[in-house]
Amino acid sequence: TYENLPTKFPAHLLDPNARETEDFLSWVDDFAINHMAVNHHLLNSFARGAYGTHHVRVLLRFLKCYQLFSKKFAFYVTECRNLTSDSEARHLLAENLDEENGVYDEQFFEQVFEDFGIERKSIELVRHGELFNRVIQGLDTYFAKEDPIGYEAENILNSQNPNLLKDIAEPLLNLTKMFEDSIDKDDDAPDDDNEKKFIQCLSTLYWGSELIVSRMYPMIYQALGNYTTLSLHDLAFFPLHIDCDDEHADAMRQILKNLGDKSENRELMIYSAHNFLQGRVAFYDKICASVSENILFAPPVTHTKPGLFQGLLENNTQPLITDFSSAETNGNN
Repeated sequence: TYENLPTKFPAHLLDPNARETEDFLSWVDDFAINHMAVNHHLLNSFARGAYGTHHVRVLLRFLKCYQLFSKKFAFYVTECRNLTSDSEARHLLAENLDEENGVYDEQFFEQVFEDFGIERKSIELVRHGELFNRVIQGLDTYFAKEDPIGYEAENILNSQNPNLLKDIAEPLLNLTKMFEDSIDKDDDAPDDDNEKKFIQCLSTLYWGSELIVSRMYPMIYQALGNYTTLSLHDLAFFPLHIDCDDEHADAMRQILKNLGDKSENRELMIYSAHNFLQGRVAFYDKICASVSENILFAPPVTHTKPGLFQGLLENNTQPLITDFSSAETNGNN
């Protein structure tokens, strides 16, 4: 029995004799889509440009922290696939990996050009991790040009505390550490043990990422598209995931549906989903806290050029938005 289950979860959904697997999956889908991990005020603030002159600085900090998790996503899918011998599951996850590595069919190239104007040469055979890094590199260059004072202030913070980004990303990194510990397949272990590992990994990937990012990423894409001058080439990562991750999610959902005939499997699914969604919320909260601590209310910075930060500090006496980082999270937790 797992202790960390949503308080509003209907326990009867765990009983395969009482409710169909589809009923269970639909409840967890709704739970994830409506969770604070998808609807956090930080994401809405990005979409609205609510951080004003600090918008790019906060957004880049968020993306750099997030990259510490997302850069290994293809590895997680690969290792998850290695945990199962089921041919259908392995085939569906292999298709996911093809796209993670920039391999698409002709219809996909035509669709993303029609929907977003993204050219084939921008994405073909480019791994998604490289596409995400392209966003960060483009935004970093833009930040340095548009806000050199803020850019230097951020660099000073990172030089004073080299673990700043890791500390902020700690909630996600703790979960990925648990995830990585669970993906080591033991060839000598009973099949049931490896199946449990597979279910835990797949549930985390599905409800913690694939199902929700197509709903989260439009807010990040809006934050980048409306408030910077980055090109479609620079930003390609986000339209691709808005467009194609529903298909990936459908494939993972089908695999989970085939495994939902046991109550212990269902319990592991909802536990894994809830655990990772809570980790996302904790990460967003830490971003907000860091913004209040050293951007909106930045303390004096010792610098070799006197007066460089005077204007910045004068503008930071009041927050640009209300800080909700210490407020109680009222999602489906």
